Amino acid sequence: MYNAAQTVLSTIASCWDQSYPVKEVIIVDDASTDDSVAKVTAAYGDRVKIMRFPANRGPSAARNAGWAMATGDFVAFLDADDTWHADRIAIMKHFLEKDPAIDFIWNRYTHKPYAYTAIDAGDEVLKRTSLLELCITNPIAPSAAVIRRTVQAPFDEQMRYSEDYKWVLKCKAVCNMYEVHLLLTYRSRPMMASGGQSQRLWKMRRGEIKSYASLGKLNPFLYLLFPFLLLWSIFKHFRILTKRRQLKKPGITA
Repeated sequence: MYNAAQTVLSTIASCWDQSYPVKEVIIVDDASTDDSVAKVTAAYGDRVKIMRFPANRGPSAARNAGWAMATGDFVAFLDADDTWHADRIAIMKHFLEKDPAIDFIWNRYTHKPYAYTAIDAGDEVLKRTSLLELCITNPIAPSAAVIRRTVQAPFDEQMRYSEDYKWVLKCKAVCNMYEVHLLLTYRSRPMMASGGQSQRLWKMRRGEIKSYASLGKLNPFLYLLFPFLLLWSIFKHFRILTKRRQLKKPGITA
């Protein structure tokens, strides 16, 4: 949580309103300067655990700190402006109990608000995640991931852009990873939602390239993929810039 006074109460509510109850809710405040902590404390009191950083350390440090505090068998991350479908934890629990070998399970997310409808998830929505899929695109958001607490794959606290992508690739190297192909997480803020978009986009791209470079540390044979992934990343960057220029032309509405 960082300056999330306008959204964090809805985020926490989506945790406590699960059809299968969560064990605990841990809030890591990344040195907010607004009244986020006061609002959380007034609304939830002792129902949540709050850790406060004296200085801003970024999302990786916050997630690692919450992970270290957790006592459950699995940890589910959630950014302070995202929410979960009310059946999300029940669905994840179903598949985790059915296959105890799963270490990492994730679901699809949407940027479109959705009204609650009950979901009866059949086994056909569970799919094994391949490394090739993760290299082509990054479909996994931390707010849509659940990981076994004892997995040794912390976020890189030196990265503030695409740190989640590097983490996902690291987890794929050490985890039995599966997808639940359902929209169970709502992300209220697109990745490029705020100012300085072009500069931010390039920082995200550099972070993605660093993530690709990290593959070789996980497996030396994967260094052979780096030139192709580098070209793919640059291609995606210029494709996005081209689309933005087209949307800025008169008469075109996004």
